[in-house]
Amino acid sequence: MLKVRLTETDLTSRPAAQGQTDRAEDDWLYWKFDGNIFSAYGDPDKLSDLIVAFRCWLERVEVGSLQPPDELCWLENWYAGQCNGQWEHCYIIEMETTTRPGWKIMVELDDTPLEMKELAPVEFHPNESSWLSYSVQQNRRRGSGAFFEASGDLRKLDESLKAFKAWAEE
Repeated sequence: MLKVRLTETDLTSRPAAQGQTDRAEDDWLYWKFDGNIFSAYGDPDKLSDLIVAFRCWLERVEVGSLQPPDELCWLENWYAGQCNGQWEHCYIIEMETTTRPGWKIMVELDDTPLEMKELAPVEFHPNESSWLSYSVQQNRRRGSGAFFEASGDLRKLDESLKAFKAWAEE
């Protein structure tokens, strides 16, 4: 599920809308906008499609006319590669906005080939409005294991995903 809160934006004045794409019985996505929240639904390998549906709604173009970012497709494939009937019920990938403002992603690494891989903290802060940092940290939420965490300014979500991909593939 993708949920984008649009409170206090000029987008809340748009009329309510919804849409659905059915490619097959097990290949679908559904989205709706109710005035304050854009929500999109689909199975876990549809994250990039859900984000594209939001972009299409935002830019007022037909769903399917835009392509998802390569790094997001790569993350979907990495996630699918970890799913074994149990892992996906125990571990998470989070993407969220921050109040700084910016983005933060967190990928739990337990029970993956990356679980023991190290990464020295990386920080890039050329100025107050441009920043990116990422590292592997101990999983305090679980008390054991590790997670990859990246945070950056408003334009660094793609760079955060690129950093995770580059580290995971090296």
